[in-house]
This record gives sequence, structure tokens and C-alpha cells, in this order.
Amino acid sequence: MSNVFRYFFMFLLSVFMIFPRSDVKGRAGERLEKQLEKMEKKRMERKSSGRTKEDIEKQLEKRVKERINKQLEEQTKKKVEERAVWLTTVYRLDWPKSNSAQEQKDEMIKILDDCKEKKINRIYFQVHCRGDAFYYSKDFPSSKWFTGELGKKSEYDSLRFVSEKCKERNIKLEAWINPFVISNDGNFDIDDYFSKLPEDSKLKGHKDWVIKIGNCLMFNPGLVEVREFISDEAKYISQNYDISGIHIDDYFYPYPSGGIESEKENVKYDESIDADKKEYEKYLENGGKLSIGDWRRNNADEFIKLMHDKVHSTGKTFSVSPFGIWKNLENTRGLSSYYGIYADSKKWVENNWVDYIVPQIYWHIGYEVADFESLSKWWNDICKDTKVKLILGLATYRVDPNSTIDSWKSPNEIKKQIDMLRNLKNVIGFSLFRYSSVRSLSLDIFYI
Repeated sequence: MSNVFRYFFMFLLSVFMIFPRSDVKGRAGERLEKQLEKMEKKRMERKSSGRTKEDIEKQLEKRVKERINKQLEEQTKKKVEERAVWLTTVYRLDWPKSNSAQEQKDEMIKILDDCKEKKINRIYFQVHCRGDAFYYSKDFPSSKWFTGELGKKSEYDSLRFVSEKCKERNIKLEAWINPFVISNDGNFDIDDYFSKLPEDSKLKGHKDWVIKIGNCLMFNPGLVEVREFISDEAKYISQNYDISGIHIDDYFYPYPSGGIESEKENVKYDESIDADKKEYEKYLENGGKLSIGDWRRNNADEFIKLMHDKVHSTGKTFSVSPFGIWKNLENTRGLSSYYGIYADSKKWVENNWVDYIVPQIYWHIGYEVADFESLSKWWNDICKDTKVKLILGLATYRVDPNSTIDSWKSPNEIKKQIDMLRNLKNVIGFSLFRYSSVRSLSLDIFYI
């Protein structure tokens, strides 16, 4: 009988452990505490051996407090689930909606308060969208989506403002930059862009750093000077702002015209394009042996290593959110980052060149082209035995009652994905793309 009692007692203790710290003195916690007290008291009375009632009560109180404190300490030691969101500024998708500094600040306060209410504890704030800045930069012009006009002096530093407000709400903030892309508009005036640079910008006189692939104007990743310049800017941000780290997304070389939903396996650019032909030929002349595809992947690798080292030198973390498919698995057939944009994200994890990896797995469970479950498990396995922490990127932007895909007609797909990733050993949380789509979601989507 004593064994039955002991097992039942331990069961009640385990139930008690699920109550949050704030609920310990709540009604449920008090009822359970009284039950534990009563049971413990009876047990101790049987073993009292002549002790007084007062001794028994003191011992009882001590033991119950010890057990409660131990349970709370164990709960506190448990890893906090990362619940992140991308706060997008390009095209003013999430913020800001106005050119007024005060209206921007008011709007941001509402966003951060909503994130706090939804238990979001990490924000990727896009501060460098298209060769521009949402902060005070010595080398890049202020963003037209910030001030209303490219290069126009801003009334305040939005990154400093957001970092202060996030700190007040105990939300981690990472500065999110798009490293290479300047514009996806085929009619973009590059001369006008260079005329809007800050007076002492190191970019001045370096239009030769810019290449055009399709409609995309971008800084050439094949140039050592470009990689050094952009990684120096990341270091500058990391050193001068109270942030947790630097975050970059999936834009290295531009996506092929087939787009990210292409079902053609190993879609890639025609390797004969001559946008970076001069740099590649110079590489060959200097004894290089890599194919142009491997050379481009190596350019991205070298950039990732630079970013890691320079950001780490400031004591901050470095994270990347690559496209969800590295190379196609046996049961996937979508575009892959390895071939499509020359990004070898698996290599970055294996070499611990990133602190966090946040793969964008923007498809539903059971999707025959790119199944969420299969890809999540693959990333979970890749991060095993590395120092890299894994956060999975989820597509809340796809949730739409009018969607042609049944899985995306309600937030239930996101709930199922969160349930699934919580059972993967190496996954520490999730990130939602993007804030505007999260705003309308109810709290219960996170099972809080």
C-alpha cells in the first residue's frame, strides 16, 4: 500500500509542475498544495515516533516548501521556446505606414505591445532592405520607405528607438539586413542611387561593384571588397546598437525566373550569364579550379564566414534564414538554395558559421513538392551534433480563408506545424513571416 501511495503522491507532484510560476498561489495551486499537505501530514503522523504535533507541522511545512521550490527551479531551468517574428520594412509591408516620425513611433509601440501580448520574444527588424538604412549609416542612404525619399535625412534613428522599446518589453531584437540586393526594379536609376549616398560613403566611386542579373541590381558577391564592405557595415550596426545580433535572409544571388514555387528539380541560372564573368575569369587566371557554380557558392561561403567572425568580435550572435530546401530530398522536387541561389546552407551549419539557422519552410504538411514534416526533420538531423541552434520559419502569411489550398484556409495548419516542431529535439522554437499576418492571429495559436 505504501508503494501505491508513493506513486500517487509523485503523480500529483508531476501535475503540480505544469503550473506556471505566476499560478503557484492561484486557486488550483492552493488546492493542490493543501492536498499534498494533508497526505504528507498523514504519512508523517504514522512515522512520528513520539514527536509533538508542532514538530510534525514544522517539518511538514519545510518539506512542502522544499518540494515546491525545487519544482519551480527545475521549471525555470527549462529552455524558453523561441517565438520570433520578421518585422518587414521593404515596401512598407509591416511598418511604417506613414512618413511622420511621431506616427511611426506610435505605430511601432502598438506593434511591440501586440508582440508582447502574443508572447513573441524575438524580433527580426529589417533595417537594411535595398542598399539603404533605417539607422544612421555613414555609407548607405536612408531608406525611402523610412523617410519617404531615398537619402532624405531622418528625424530619428528607428533602430535605436526600436531597440530601446524592445528592451523595455524584454524582447530580443536582431537587426535584419538584405546584404547584396539594391533593387528588383528593372528601371531603377543607379546613378540617382549613388548621388544620394552620404558624403563620406566608401561606396562613392564604386559603381563597378554593382552587377545586374535580370531585373536585379546587386552588389557583386564575387568581389572581396564587396564582402568586406557589407560585413563591415554589419559589424558597425552590431557595435553601435543595443541588439542581440545580426540576421540575414535568403537573398544571395537572385532567385531564378521560375520562382521559389518551381517544381523543376535543381532549377538554376544559366551559368553562362556574364554579369560576373569578368571576376570569374580573373579567378581562373589566378589558378582557380572551381566551376562557376561552385565559385559562386564559395563567394557566399566566404561572406558567411566574414559575417560570423566580425559579428562575433562584437559579442553578438549571427543568424541566417535560408530557403527551406538545401537540395531536394527523395520526396521533394522544388527549387533548392544550393543550385538556385548558390547558397550551401548545410555547409554553414556543419562548420558552425552561424549561431542560429532559421530555414524558411513555407509549405504545408503533406505538400508533395515540399513537405513541411520531411524538411523539418531533415533540418533537425542536420543540426544534430553541431553548435547551431535551429528555429523553423513558418508561413503565417499564407493563412487565408480564401486560399485555394485547403490547408491554408485556417490557422490550424500553423498550430499543427508548431505541435510537430515541438517534438523535434534540436528545434528551439519558430519564427513567423511576417508581422502583419501574425497580428490577426489569436493567442491560442501558440497554445499559451
